[in-house]
Amino acid sequence: MTEEQEVFLKHIQKKGLKRTSQRDLILDVFLRTEEHLSNEDLYRLVQKEDPGVGQTTVYRTLKLLTEAGLAREVRFGDGRTHYEHNYKHQHHDHMICSECGKIIEFYSAELEAIQDATAAKHRFVATGSYAGPWGLTFAGKLTWSTPLPHTIASCLSGTATFDTGAPCTVASYAADDDGYQSLDLQITKDFNVTDVASFYLRFDILNATNEDNLVDYIDVTGANGLVTGGSLNPTGNITGYPRTVRGSFGIKF
Repeated sequence: MTEEQEVFLKHIQKKGLKRTSQRDLILDVFLRTEEHLSNEDLYRLVQKEDPGVGQTTVYRTLKLLTEAGLAREVRFGDGRTHYEHNYKHQHHDHMICSECGKIIEFYSAELEAIQDATAAKHRFVATGSYAGPWGLTFAGKLTWSTPLPHTIASCLSGTATFDTGAPCTVASYAADDDGYQSLDLQITKDFNVTDVASFYLRFDILNATNEDNLVDYIDVTGANGLVTGGSLNPTGNITGYPRTVRGSFGIKF
């Protein structure tokens, strides 16, 4: 048994599922194919070896492979979800030919640094999940950023100059405090109803550490009326949400 097969077997056992020859075949075909496969692509390949495997079984098994960390969902703008190998594979990016649709994988440390810097600037965050025991899935999202720059006209009278004749300028600064912070946690339990659908029960803890994310500033001006800096207003408006516990349930197909 290969390492990937062991990972998959442990995952389905945690979810209370049985190992079947059809699931083994789908895993084997997926691991043998070094391409970006859609559900339909993998179904056609599996059909060549066992016409008795249904498309629903392929779809459900792909979801299990993704949950187990063996496959990763990727989207290339064609309206379809594709899957690629994920287990012990380095993160990478893709170039897609607009004429023939060929997909080329590549890795660039410089591009990774640019992406990280841009994500931090716009408060995009990475999320993660872990398939735990008893069919539980644990997920979390941590957001942290420095305060957004605060820009203000240093002459507030509406005239073009100060009384002294000094020109009206625009000041911009950022507080020394933390900007936006939030820790969201999620626990999901799946219950398999049929081979096609499953029932899930989910609990979310939003802003688990109950951070007060302030957005109002207190400006500090010098003797000449110029804004020299400032800080976040501790009693000002709060963005985001207070600590919240939310439960939900539904059916996944």
